[in-house]
Amino acid sequence: TVRSHGSARGAQARSLAASVATGLAGLAATLAWMAGAGNRAEDIRLATLPALACAVAVLTAAVSELTWPRPTGAVRVASLSRGRSARPAGLQRLALTGFVATALALAVGALTAAPDGRSFTRRTVDFATTGSPYPGASYATAVGIATALLALATWFARTRVDARPAIGPGREALDAAVRGVSMVRVLRPAAVGSLSTAAGLWLTLGATVNSVTQ
Repeated sequence: TVRSHGSARGAQARSLAASVATGLAGLAATLAWMAGAGNRAEDIRLATLPALACAVAVLTAAVSELTWPRPTGAVRVASLSRGRSARPAGLQRLALTGFVATALALAVGALTAAPDGRSFTRRTVDFATTGSPYPGASYATAVGIATALLALATWFARTRVDARPAIGPGREALDAAVRGVSMVRVLRPAAVGSLSTAAGLWLTLGATVNSVTQ
């Protein structure tokens, strides 16, 4: 446990403010994106919402890292090396799983969708049954771009956490703890956005295929 002192309280307060700003930015992005719902593209808006809102939250976390105080004085304190930065393994795996699952869902949807890119059709000798919405090519472009933006934002924010100057000499434990919180602040919305996008796509795929085959 790090004893509370001036630099500790300042770092902790800055970290808390960054976390609040990140959450508010994600919420504001969600409300703004859904403000235009109700038109014919509502299903695509819903499909891209998690990735875009979480990308805004991740970028807000990156901006908070850019505003971290730089060392001053005759002696410059170097940043922690990239290999030593705190990296929550569980959140990293969750985010990566979400990105991979999203890519697979988009590939399956694009390959199996009807020619309109928005529905699934089952044909027999006597009839054809069609169901929608279905994440075909028209979804793949929009959702793919939104997911790519989230992935790029996550990569950029992680590099900012790694490159941030250390708090100061003799504050290694505090620096590691605050830097770990920063990495969680970046990876948590990345995991939420990628997993939510993947879950929405796979649930839509399964529900539409089940409806058509029934």
